[in-house]
Amino acid sequence: MKYLYSFLFFTAALFVFSSNLAKAQHDFTPKDYTIYVKSELQYDDNEKPSIKFTITPHKYAVSYNIRRKEMGGIYPTQYLASFDSSQHEYIDNTIQEGKIYEYEFRANTLGQLKKDANYKDLTAFNHLIINTGKYIEKRGAVLILVDETMAMPLATEIETLTTDMRNEGWGVILRTVPRTEQFDGDAVKSVKSLIVEENSKLKKNLKAIFILGRVAVPYSGNMNPDGHGDHVGAWPADMYYGSFKEYMWTDKSINNETSTHNGDANKNIPGDGKFDMSTLTADIDVAVGRVDFYNMPEFEDSETELLRKYLFKDHKYRTGQMNVQKRALMDDNFNYAEGFGASGYRNFDQLVGSENIEKIDWFTTLSTETYLWSYGDGGGTNISAGGVGKTKDFATNQVNSIFTMMFGSYFGDWDTKNNFLRAGLASEPSILTCSWSARPPWFYQHMAIGMPIYYSTLLSQNNQYEYFSNLVKNSNGQNLTYTTGIRMVHTALMGDPTLTMNFDSGLETVSNLVATVVGKQRIKLNWDAPDDEGKHFYLIYRADGKEKPFQLLPPQPIDTEEYIDEHSPLGDVIYMVKEIKMIQTDYHGLIDVQSPGSFLELNVTDVKGSKESNIKLFPIPAIDFVNISIDENESPFSNIKITDMNGIEIYNFPYNSYGYGNSTLKWNLTNNYGKKVSKGIYFIYFESNHKKIVRKISVIK
Repeated sequence: MKYLYSFLFFTAALFVFSSNLAKAQHDFTPKDYTIYVKSELQYDDNEKPSIKFTITPHKYAVSYNIRRKEMGGIYPTQYLASFDSSQHEYIDNTIQEGKIYEYEFRANTLGQLKKDANYKDLTAFNHLIINTGKYIEKRGAVLILVDETMAMPLATEIETLTTDMRNEGWGVILRTVPRTEQFDGDAVKSVKSLIVEENSKLKKNLKAIFILGRVAVPYSGNMNPDGHGDHVGAWPADMYYGSFKEYMWTDKSINNETSTHNGDANKNIPGDGKFDMSTLTADIDVAVGRVDFYNMPEFEDSETELLRKYLFKDHKYRTGQMNVQKRALMDDNFNYAEGFGASGYRNFDQLVGSENIEKIDWFTTLSTETYLWSYGDGGGTNISAGGVGKTKDFATNQVNSIFTMMFGSYFGDWDTKNNFLRAGLASEPSILTCSWSARPPWFYQHMAIGMPIYYSTLLSQNNQYEYFSNLVKNSNGQNLTYTTGIRMVHTALMGDPTLTMNFDSGLETVSNLVATVVGKQRIKLNWDAPDDEGKHFYLIYRADGKEKPFQLLPPQPIDTEEYIDEHSPLGDVIYMVKEIKMIQTDYHGLIDVQSPGSFLELNVTDVKGSKESNIKLFPIPAIDFVNISIDENESPFSNIKITDMNGIEIYNFPYNSYGYGNSTLKWNLTNNYGKKVSKGIYFIYFESNHKKIVRKISVIK
C-alpha cells in the first residue's frame, strides 16, 4: 500500500515533562498508540462521588497528561493533571453527581520511531467516558429510505424493523425512493429534497437516516485517502444526505477526467452531478447509515434475500436473541508510523476492556467464535485486505461478530463490485455495521454508555482537533498528528445507524397501561408496578402522530405509576411508558437500561372527561381459555384484539360480540385461524375513539 502523509502542526509544546533518559529507537506498533486506562466511580461516606483511574504502565512512557470536559463540550487547553510515568493511579475528586464526563489520557514517550527515522516521541491516547448519574435522551426520529423495488418483497421484515425501533423509543418515518443503480446526480438531488422536507417537519429531531437498498449514491471530491495515485477523484459521499448546508456542495471547480481505477466512477468534472468538496468546511448535521447489496454477485443469494437476511439479523440482535461474547478481535497487518490499528486498540479498551482484546486471525477465529467487536486491516484491493481475507471469504464462511472496522487500500471507496467493506454486512450470521477506520480514525467510546452508533458516526465525521489518535514530533521538535482522511467526505457507516451495544436490562414491558380523559385535553396514564420490591422509575413519552418523534414529557424519570399529561394535543397521539434503571458498570460509572416500550394510541377530542372502564380477566394464568368481563357504560370499544410480545396480532374479536353495557367474551387461546397459541405472554387491546386500554395475560399451556 502506498502512503501519503499529511500533518497538523502545533506551535505550543504539548509534552510537559522532560527526561534524562537517552533517546532510544523504538519499533512502535499500533498497540503502543493507545494508553490503557480503567476507571471506577466511587463514593465516600457522605455519598460524594469521585473517579479512580488506573493506568496500565506504557512501556515507553515518561509522563502522563489528563484533560476533562462534560459530554458534548470542548476540552480545555490546560490539563486537569500531569504526572511522571512512575505514577499509575489518579483520583478525580472534583466531579459532581448527575453529569457525564469525558477524559482524554495521553502517554508521552521518548525515542525515535524505527519505521520512520524522521519522527520521534510518540504520544499515545485514550478517550474515556463516565456517567455519574445523568439521564440523556439518546434517540429521536429516524428516516428510513427504502429502495422502492424492495418495499413490497420485504414488507414484513421492514414492519418488524420499524416495530423494534419504536419499542426502543425511535420515531420512525418510512419513505420509498426510486431505485438508482448507476450514478445519477439528479436522483441524488431528488432524494436530498425529500430528506430536507422531512427534516423540516421534524424540527431538528431527526437523528439518523437509514438507507436500505439501492438508493442513489452521492459522489464528491478530488481525493485519495488511501494514498494511491490511480485513485484520485470523487468518492461515494453519503454524508451529503446528512448535511443541511447546501452551499458547501458545489459542482463547478473540480475537473478530473484522468482517474482510472474504477473506470469513470471517480472522474469528476464541472456540472456532472458530482460535488467538488473533499474536506468538510462545516459540520454534518445528521448521521447516515447504508445497507446496500447491489452488485455483490460473489454471494449466491439475490440482493433481496441479502437484505432480508440483514433485517433478520438486525431483529435478532435488537431483541436479545444473539449470544455474543463481549470481547474484541484484532487482525492488524500493518506496522506503519501512522498506527492504523490504533483505531481498534483504543476503542476496544473502552468498549470491552483491554483484557478482552485478542490479536488473532479474522476468518479462522470468527468462523467458530463470537466477538462483539472486530478490527481487520491489510494492504487492499476492492475485494480484499491482505492478511485478513477476501469478499469470497465473507460469502462462504460464518463470521460471528456484530460491530466491525476494516482498513486497506481501495475498498474504502465502497460503491464497487463485490466490495470488501460492504461484504461483511452480507455475511452470516451477525455482522451489522462496518466502517473504514484509520483514515480517519473513528471514535466509538460513547457506545460504552449506551449511545447509538449514529452518535459515533457523526462525531468521527466532524472531528478535527477535539479527539486525537496520535501525536509525534519531527526532527525539528514540532508536534504533529497524522490527519489523512480527517473530515473528508468519504467517511461513512455501513449498517443500521440506530444500533447500540445491547445491555441486558432484565426489565419487562410495563403492563396494564391505561389512558383516561380527566379533563379538556388532560390525559391520565396509569400502569402496574413490576412485581419485584423496591422503587421503580419510568420515562413517559408522547408522539403527536404515527410519523412523529417521541417527546420526553417530564424531562427526568418519575417514580410513580401515574402521570397526567396536562395539555395533550387534539387528534391522534401515542403514549409510551418505559421502566428505566441506572446500573453500575465496571469502567463507565452508571448507565441507564430501559424496558421495551408499552404503548397507547388514542384520538384526543375536545371532551371534558370520561369514566374509567372496569375490565376483569379470569382465570389467570390461562390454561385452556380466559374470560374477559367488560363494564363499559359510556362508549363501546370499537376494536378488541390480542397480540403477542412482538406486537403481531394473534386474534381479533368480531365487532358484534361486544357493545354498550356489560359484556363477557371468551378467548379459547386460539389465533384467527383456529390454531392453539403457544405458552407465553400476550396483550389484549381494548380500543375506542377516546381511549385505549391494554391488559397483559400469561398463557401457561
